[in-house]
Formats: sequence, C-alpha cells, structure tokens
Amino acid sequence: MEIKKGLNSFQIKMIALFFMVLDHIHYTLSTFNIPILFNILGRISAPLFLFISTIGIIHTRSPKKYLLRLWLGFVFMNIGNSIINKFFPLPNGGIIMNNIFSTLFCMCFIIYCIDSFRKNKKI
Repeated sequence: MEIKKGLNSFQIKMIALFFMVLDHIHYTLSTFNIPILFNILGRISAPLFLFISTIGIIHTRSPKKYLLRLWLGFVFMNIGNSIINKFFPLPNGGIIMNNIFSTLFCMCFIIYCIDSFRKNKKI
C-alpha cells in the first residue's frame, strides 16, 4: 500500500477558504480594529485558488463546462456584490468587490486557448 504525501485539492481549497474568510473579516469589519494580520494571511488564498483552478482545467473531462461554471460564478458574485453594495453600503463609503471568479475564469480561459491551439496546430 502506497501512502501519498502532500495535500489533496480539497484540503488545499479548505485552507484557501479559511484564509479568504480571514481577509474578508478584516476587509468588512475594519471599523472594529481587526488586526492587519488577518489581511496579510488572507492574501495566501488567491494563489491557492489559482493553483487549484489550473489543476482543475487541465484534468477535467469537459473544459468548456468547467469554464461555464467559473463564468456563472463570476456573474453570480457580481450580482451579489451589486445587491450588497446597494442595500448595505460600507460606512467609509467603499464598495465590496470580492470576486476572484473573474480572475479564475480569465486564467483558465487562457490555458484552454493555449491548449486548444497546441492540440490543433499542424506541424
């Protein structure tokens, strides 16, 4: 029996989620003097999510469906951000723009295009 070393993708996602929540706590509750350490640690989440999405687009059976899900996440989050900003404005006048799905979609779309070009290139 072989023992695998390292973390699987689910574990990496849960770690990224934890750090993302820390960052969001600092961002949305900044009027309560949340330590800047929350924000610093929260910045770890984006590279982890980007890494997992890269692995996901490479190993999925249907890259088009994968991209569609990322795009739908992007649209859903934009609608949610608009609603929150309209009905629950921040006291300092800022707006919430928490939407990593746009970055994930663009990155995965570029990977998909490069991979499609590479597969269809006639040499």
